[in-house]
Amino acid sequence: MRLRPFFLATAGCLAAAGSAIALARAGKNLVYHGSVVSSDVTIISGRAYVPLSDVAKALGGKAVTRANGYEIVSGSGGEEAHGNAPGGANEVRGQTGKIGDWFFNGYWRFKVVSMQRTDKYDLRYTSYPGTIKPNGPNDELVVIDCQIKNGHQQSEEPILTPNGLASQKTALADNQGQSYPPLNFDVRPGNLAQGAGKSFAVFFSVPKGTEFKDLIFTIYGFGVTSTKATTVRVSLAQ
Repeated sequence: MRLRPFFLATAGCLAAAGSAIALARAGKNLVYHGSVVSSDVTIISGRAYVPLSDVAKALGGKAVTRANGYEIVSGSGGEEAHGNAPGGANEVRGQTGKIGDWFFNGYWRFKVVSMQRTDKYDLRYTSYPGTIKPNGPNDELVVIDCQIKNGHQQSEEPILTPNGLASQKTALADNQGQSYPPLNFDVRPGNLAQGAGKSFAVFFSVPKGTEFKDLIFTIYGFGVTSTKATTVRVSLAQ
């Protein structure tokens, strides 16, 4: 019989993982950031154990066998297992970060490259030329350049439209508690091969002089993982 590796849910191990994980004792579930990530908690001699694969998945990676035990590696275990993960030291495993950080939800990598304010924007990424202007004379455009990479095992297309699925929460938040939906995306459509990426821009029409706090961005795609949406916050504070 093949044994499954289990993870000891002690306070020291959880602190080393850098995340707040709590056990829901009554239902024998493992809860991570408010979501159940494992329903396979086993109590042995008063200690709680869960499959290592469940913990690895919750941390955005997978468990692989090593000569002296097991290791949690990010993504598919290919480039990442050899220390060559895209993003390197500035890859973010949580849901908050800043401009220049790579976010990875196990399926997609996403990064904000830059932000600019302007009174017009000439489309650069789509195959059709055009110029975008704010909604009115009291507004300005905020253009946020981004990159996204496919972390799936197969070709997939990210959802980059202002009206995505119900789980999409993309918006620009200011320091007064207001939020603004995206006016549109400047992106060339189409699937990305495994590991491939594309650049795109998302732009907003907002009142002139608005002081921004965060870009709220939903990372997800079409295909088999369309329901696996992750919403991140990228700090835009200067």
